[in-house]
Amino acid sequence: MGEAILSGERWLKVVSGAMSVFCALVGLVLALMVVALLAGGAIADWKNKSGSWRFGQEGVASVGFERSVEQSCRPGEEPLCAHSNAPTVKSYVSRLLGQLIVQAPLAALAYGLLQACACFAEIARGRLLAQRTVRRLIRFSLAGLIFVLFAPQAGRLAGFVADGAYKMMSLIAGEKSFSFSSYTTHYIGMHGMLSVVYAVTLTIIAVIMAKASTIADDHAQIV
Repeated sequence: MGEAILSGERWLKVVSGAMSVFCALVGLVLALMVVALLAGGAIADWKNKSGSWRFGQEGVASVGFERSVEQSCRPGEEPLCAHSNAPTVKSYVSRLLGQLIVQAPLAALAYGLLQACACFAEIARGRLLAQRTVRRLIRFSLAGLIFVLFAPQAGRLAGFVADGAYKMMSLIAGEKSFSFSSYTTHYIGMHGMLSVVYAVTLTIIAVIMAKASTIADDHAQIV
């Protein structure tokens, strides 16, 4: 039935193929960015330095992350806070957890775009109603939803997880200390790019549904 829907709709194949290539390129670039940011964050955390990275151009599309140097404190009437040039295992592990959280929305977006690439490729081949096509469309939608919901809160969640993990490990070690970590995220242009992909996807789905409905009506009249 997929081939029947696509018959005479060459433009739909062309658009789907072009979107597949576009989503693949952007998804791969974002995946490489996540790996680079995690590696850079791990190195900066080991040296106990503040981190700041930005990819892309402002006003077009860019991703940036900033992390302040952690303060380890011991409670008291006047808490004693200090920076450590050689981080302990618990501080390093907590920072890595924070880095994973702060990169999670971008990783979800990269995964979603790669799923969208596969979905558009299936549509371009005429496999509109195949289960694999539908599953990839669902994964793309869920990944995009995760990015939209969690990207604005990624910095807060990363700080909460990092400080919570540090406090937990301190309690296990029998120490009374806590830490302050600050993460800031910037996703300039990413929401707009995702909106374009969603708009094209919805347009293609609307065309497919309209064609499928027409074919179903024709079959019903024949019966």
